[in-house]
Amino acid sequence: MSEPYDPAQGVPPASPPGAGVPPQPGGYAPPPAPGAPPSYGGYAPPPQPGYPPAGAPPPNAGGYAPPPPGAPPYGGYAPPPPGAGYPPPYGYGGAPVATPGPPNRWGPTSISMEPNVAAGLSYLSMFFLGPIVPIVFFFIEKSNRFLKFHAAQGILISIAGFVFGIGLIIVSAILTALAIASQSGAFIGLVFGLLSLIEIVVGLGVAGLVIWAIVAAFSNQYLKLPVIGNIAEKWVGGPAVPLF
Repeated sequence: MSEPYDPAQGVPPASPPGAGVPPQPGGYAPPPAPGAPPSYGGYAPPPQPGYPPAGAPPPNAGGYAPPPPGAPPYGGYAPPPPGAGYPPPYGYGGAPVATPGPPNRWGPTSISMEPNVAAGLSYLSMFFLGPIVPIVFFFIEKSNRFLKFHAAQGILISIAGFVFGIGLIIVSAILTALAIASQSGAFIGLVFGLLSLIEIVVGLGVAGLVIWAIVAAFSNQYLKLPVIGNIAEKWVGGPAVPLF
């Protein structure tokens, strides 16, 4: 209860808070001043989730912030610096590329081998496989006369060795029969010694001939062996002619 106003005092009594404001219907307090947060019963509501507080700038659309100056764009890929360019493709400044060597003077073969290598193998394989490799090269090669000629000589050497072996067996059988008929131990020993010597000499001669042909073939030389060289040229249609 406020005290009554006394004119003699000269100062009106202080009004209590809220005096002079008419009460709102229903018992609610008047709205706050402009700019002040609303209060409901003296309690300020918390900010709603997902909404910025009052006075804050709105977020960017999509939730993405622009990259700082100098940073790569979105995705993490930065373009190469000026002058760097892209890596050269394979074969142009990258891994070394094998350059083909000079062509063989006897020309290419149809079996994708160098003619001198295949010709050398024709002779070399005779020590292990007999005439098998020369026969294969002679029939599968279609165009290179140098290879076919050496393969033909390898076949003829094998044929000559086979014929010599058969002849030696026949001669050995005849001489052995004569030695037994004579009943002379000295004659029998002479026959077997002579046959062994002939076999060794001829075997070494054939081996030396084959080694000579191997070296010549691998060295790209056109080696024409005695007697069988003429037969080999007839088999291949004539002598081989180099390209240069």
